[in-house]
Formats: sequence, C-alpha cells, structure tokens
Amino acid sequence: MEVLADPQHEDHANVTDWVGGSFNPDVFDVAETSYRLRIAVATRHPGARGLSWGATSVEAPGAGADRRSI
Repeated sequence: MEVLADPQHEDHANVTDWVGGSFNPDVFDVAETSYRLRIAVATRHPGARGLSWGATSVEAPGAGADRRSI
C-alpha cells in the first residue's frame, strides 16, 4: 500500500502495473473478490469443492437470491 501511495517510490511503477494500473482500497470489494476467486478455483479445479469454505454454490455479491452453482 505504501508503494502504491507514493509515486516517488522506486517500485511504484512495477507495483502499479502488477495491480492492473490502479488500486483504491476504499473501493475494493471483499465479497466480489471472494466470489470471483471461488468461481476461478472451481472452474480450474473441479474437485476443489471440498476446500475449507465448503461451498457448492455461492451467492453473487449484491444479487440477493441469485445463487450460482460452482
């Protein structure tokens, strides 16, 4: 976070590129990120359903009853 906040930091350009160009911690959505990670893991590793979160379906953040099977 310090590197991203300091344009004069020697690693600022590299870290900014690594996070995709910008990062605003005030806008970061933990629920959305968790949802996307679960989908990515389930898609790439179909046998991963037994991981610690134990989900076989996840609710899309902000979607209410819209549940998606993974």
